[in-house]
Amino acid sequence: MLLAKGFAPTILDHNADTVETVLFFGHHIFYGDAVRLDLLRIARAGRAKILVLAVDGVAQSLKIVEVVKAYFPLLEIVARARDVMHCNALRNQGFAAAGAQNV
Repeated sequence: MLLAKGFAPTILDHNADTVETVLFFGHHIFYGDAVRLDLLRIARAGRAKILVLAVDGVAQSLKIVEVVKAYFPLLEIVARARDVMHCNALRNQGFAAAGAQNV
């Protein structure tokens, strides 16, 4: 979807199969856990405009938000909530609730 809108995303993923597939199509991808500050820096999170957060683990997504907000406070985060409890936890970290919007 991002590519269709003219964005060139840099992807971080901890699944080796996903990394291999994305590399096959020539996109920028880094293997590892996005909670790691060194990986975020290598992936140039400090120069990014938006972080799209769509990880499966609720605890992991909340930790990523915590790290990003601490070290990249100007980086806008768009996060997917897994359920109502996850949505509430994201709200507690400063997110506003929003309805679905077209990208």
